[in-house]
Amino acid sequence: WSDTVQLDYTKKKARDYAMEITKFWLEKGLNLRCDASHLLTRLEFKENWYQQMKWEEFSSLWPKEFWQEVSEYLSRQQPEKVLMMEAYGDTIYYLTRHIPRALVYQTDLLYRLAERNVGAIKKYLTQMPFEVMKRMVNYFQSHDTADAGPALDIFTTDFQKAAAIIDATIPGALMLHQRQIKGAR
Repeated sequence: WSDTVQLDYTKKKARDYAMEITKFWLEKGLNLRCDASHLLTRLEFKENWYQQMKWEEFSSLWPKEFWQEVSEYLSRQQPEKVLMMEAYGDTIYYLTRHIPRALVYQTDLLYRLAERNVGAIKKYLTQMPFEVMKRMVNYFQSHDTADAGPALDIFTTDFQKAAAIIDATIPGALMLHQRQIKGAR
C-alpha cells in the first residue's frame, strides 16, 4: 500500500511496539481483527523485504513469529479471545496450522464465487483440507468488497442465495457484512 508506512519488523523494538498496541486493544475487552496480517509473518516479510538474506541471518534478527507471540499471550492472559486475521496465498495455510488462536479470512472462495465457475468452486471446496477450512472465516461481502471488486453488485439474486448457502454451510465461521444484515442490497 502506498498510503501506509512499512515498519521493519526485523527490529525487536518495532515488534515490541506492535505487541504493546495489540495488548492495549485486547485489554480493552476486544477480540482482535487484523487486515493484511499475512504481511506481519516472517515468511512474507522476508520475501518482500529481505529476499537476498539467508534464512539463518534473518532468523537471528526475527527469531519468533509475531502472531505466535500474540497467540501465546492470549492463551496465558485472555484465553477467551480469538484473532481474526486476513491472509493470502501460502500464509493462509501457515496461519491456520501454526497460530492456534487464529481464524483466517481471505478472498480465495469469494473470487471463485464471483467468477461463477462451479468447477473452480467445487475444486476449492474439495481440495481445501478440513482442518484449514474449519479455521476459515467465510464471507462474500466485506468492507473491502462493499464498493469495489467482487461485491454483491456482480451477483444475481439467485447467485447471491447460492453464495450465502455455501458460505453458511461449509466448515468455518460465517462473517456477515453490515450491508447484508441491513438488507442494503
